[in-house]
Amino acid sequence: MKLASWLNSVNGSRVDVDHVYGAQCFDLVNDYVKSVLGLPYLAGAYAVDIQHDRPKGFMWVANGPDNAPTPGSVVVWQANDRAGTGAAGHCAVALLADDRSLITIDQNWPTGHATAIVFHNYDGVVGWLAPMVPVR
Repeated sequence: MKLASWLNSVNGSRVDVDHVYGAQCFDLVNDYVKSVLGLPYLAGAYAVDIQHDRPKGFMWVANGPDNAPTPGSVVVWQANDRAGTGAAGHCAVALLADDRSLITIDQNWPTGHATAIVFHNYDGVVGWLAPMVPVR
């Protein structure tokens, strides 16, 4: 499935791939990883754990002052008061980004909300998993 088709199919809905804690950000990301990239689900108990997984098919990129995620990258937030993320962190799929801000497709942002396209700054972003397969 192409990224645009997937985006249209999930935007405004609630995605729950593991049927454990309801529709969480991690569920949306794992649906993207499987449906668009054709890769296995990411591992971890919480969104913030994605940064330690280093799954095959991705390259970890640490957030820095002069870089930005490419479309289709899985962005990871750590706990951050300014961003509003708790101990579990947050994750989303990058749609458009530069070194100052990013637009992502998120779920459970803010808590309890269905999937939506969201404008973010980089508060709390630790980095992203950049897919090594083409994202169409």
